Amino acid sequence: MGQDYEFERSIVSMFNTVFEDGSKSVRGRAYRRRSSKFSSQVCDVLVDSASDRFYSAVECKRVSSSDKLYFSSNFRSGQVEDFRDFCRDTGRSGWLAVEVSHGRGRAKQGFLMDLETLLLFYENGKYIPLNLDGSGEGVSDGGGIVVLGRKNGDYILPEDFYM
Repeated sequence: MGQDYEFERSIVSMFNTVFEDGSKSVRGRAYRRRSSKFSSQVCDVLVDSASDRFYSAVECKRVSSSDKLYFSSNFRSGQVEDFRDFCRDTGRSGWLAVEVSHGRGRAKQGFLMDLETLLLFYENGKYIPLNLDGSGEGVSDGGGIVVLGRKNGDYILPEDFYM
């Protein structure tokens, strides 16, 4: 299985860990959508929950040693519009999950971007800047961006996401 699938599984695990932790007072279930190279899908992960914050669709992207996520090469034609329409039609909140791999031996970084912020980047440019370390142009925590934490190599949602 490819690293893209591993990232999708880690996003599913991250959400399910929150649901399985009884102290969080939120219930739900996340699952990966089955994919096929012969058919496109609208998103990679669905999260079902009675909580509006968690009832969502997640599109996962993984980039290696890059400081930009390009709409022309990292998304198929019409994918952003299809994702937007799916979220609108189903009442789900939309999230873009991105993992940036900085090469062998270096820690991966991940973040979630809400659909509204994704659409702003999409309408205003050719790419999303990915400098997560705060140097130069790049996404940062807040304003529709949630930087994911790490614990024992797994992604974790910051507590303010579900509080």
